[in-house]
Amino acid sequence: MFKKMTLGQKLILLFLVVGLLSMGINAIVSFGFTSKSLTEEVEKSLAMFADATTGYLENRFGAHLDNARLLSEMWDLKIGLSAYYDVQKISNWGVSDWENTQGESLLPFLQEVKQEFNYKDLVITDNQGLVICATNKNLLAVDLKNRDYIQKALAGKFTNSTVLYSSELNGNVVTVVAPVFSQEVKTQVLGVVGLVIDANLIREILLDGLDFVGKTADAMLIDENQILLSKPRFDTDFEVLKTKIDTSATKEVASAIRNRDHSFGKFETIKEQQGVKQQYYLTVTNLGDHIVGFLLKLNYDEAYAAINEMQIFMLVVAGVLILLILLISIGFSRSISAPIFMSTQRVKQASEEIATGNQDLSQRTQEQAATLEEITSTLEEVNSSIQQVAASSDQADQIAKTTIKVVKEGEGSIQETMVAMEQIATSSRQIAEIIKMVDDIAFQTNLLALNAAVEAARAGEQGRGFAVVAAEVRNLAGRAAESAKEIENLINESVDRIAKGHDMVKKSADILGEIVNNTSRTSDVIVEVAAAMREQAGASQQIQASAEQLNQVTQQNAAMVEEITSASQSLNAEAEEVRNMIGHFKSKRKEKRWAQGLDDGRTVKKEGQTRQAGSRSKFDDMEHRGFKQDSLEKF
Repeated sequence: MFKKMTLGQKLILLFLVVGLLSMGINAIVSFGFTSKSLTEEVEKSLAMFADATTGYLENRFGAHLDNARLLSEMWDLKIGLSAYYDVQKISNWGVSDWENTQGESLLPFLQEVKQEFNYKDLVITDNQGLVICATNKNLLAVDLKNRDYIQKALAGKFTNSTVLYSSELNGNVVTVVAPVFSQEVKTQVLGVVGLVIDANLIREILLDGLDFVGKTADAMLIDENQILLSKPRFDTDFEVLKTKIDTSATKEVASAIRNRDHSFGKFETIKEQQGVKQQYYLTVTNLGDHIVGFLLKLNYDEAYAAINEMQIFMLVVAGVLILLILLISIGFSRSISAPIFMSTQRVKQASEEIATGNQDLSQRTQEQAATLEEITSTLEEVNSSIQQVAASSDQADQIAKTTIKVVKEGEGSIQETMVAMEQIATSSRQIAEIIKMVDDIAFQTNLLALNAAVEAARAGEQGRGFAVVAAEVRNLAGRAAESAKEIENLINESVDRIAKGHDMVKKSADILGEIVNNTSRTSDVIVEVAAAMREQAGASQQIQASAEQLNQVTQQNAAMVEEITSASQSLNAEAEEVRNMIGHFKSKRKEKRWAQGLDDGRTVKKEGQTRQAGSRSKFDDMEHRGFKQDSLEKF
């Protein structure tokens, strides 16, 4: 049907689809605005009911407090209390004795007030907190002095208790109290009058008018410890003063109570343990002199029933629109699938050829990259060796320079040794001359001693002592001559040895000179070798840098080839996926015909020849038979 449509008919159908989509979008936008408006309306209704209920509750307790104040100022009440104290002064009556007389004055008055204002009970205590009169006999003689509200009243304050359990009345009550001042002494408290209110009245006030909010709406009070103060409408298992409502909402309310935040007000949606979704409004109110938390809740499904119904309607409409658009899209897709299928076939085969060529190119590029990497590694090793040799040449140059310095220092030391030896030889020659002179002196002394001995012999007896001296002198002269002879021989030997040592030192100096010359020449050669090595190291580094750059470029080319290969494979996969997607919108018979026609109309030349497209005879035959396929561009 879609294939036989003209271009104008297809455009009209396209405009229809766009219109349906616009309607769906407008419906969704309208649903959003409606949902927002309904939410605001529900929250506004909850807040209005909460304000009205808490305001009425505060007014009621204000009225009870006013009644207690008026009652405490009644003349009859003050007279009755004065009579109570007068009776105590006159006799030792107790409470039981006072009970017999209270009916004459106070009890009828309290009964009348109870009936008129519908209180549960009324009590009067003395200035010690002991109940001396009550409309319920069970309350007589009950000691209330430990109750905080009684203590405040005895201190002259008008106040009330919170919700508490009374064992005498077997129920939960709230007591409003007022001090009764003496007529004569205005600051003297004679006693306390208390109005006992049934806690169920608070529940009735809270639940009154809840049907206006919703059939499942409920309200309750809690204190700062999250303890329930009023029985809910539906949760009958919750016991007052025994049940703790422990949720995130009640924790926030308890925090506001402790902070005395009268401006606190919050909406919160909570899913309870039973799985029921509840819409809460949380605030605080005054229960007389006590601040308590007020919880107003409404079943979420009931509150937003209209939204839920509209949501279901929107889902149904959306389903119909989606189905309709899907049918139209399938028709259009079938009408344009043939040219797309042919194009995807060509793209698929071309991408396969590109992928194959890229794989070969990638393999060759990777091989080239591996070879360049090996060359770079070898050049790096050669460069490292050249740098090591250059470093060794520099080190050898330094050692040679140090050796030259040491040898030159040794040459100087040898020169100084030669000078010293020459000086020693000169001194030895001088010593030899002195010893020769000593030898001459010894010879002459020997001659003189010999002459003295001759003269002493001639003198005879008188010259004997002189002869002895002359003999000793002669002996000394002989020994001196012998010593001088020995010293001369030793000095001559030393002179000979010094001469030999001088010759050897001279030869050593000549050898050291040659060593210095050779070391200098060696150092010059090493310097030249080190300079050549540095030049080779620089050239090697340049070659290595060029090889690394070439390696990086090759690696980049290899990566690019891999990316191209991956892209070709992705293109092939995308073409196959498009082909499969189009295959869902046509019959298998037509797919087979299209594939067969495409294969018959194309020839492939192998071994490097280019691929050529053949004739499209089957499609031409289809046009001749009157079946014309609209192209995607025309559509």
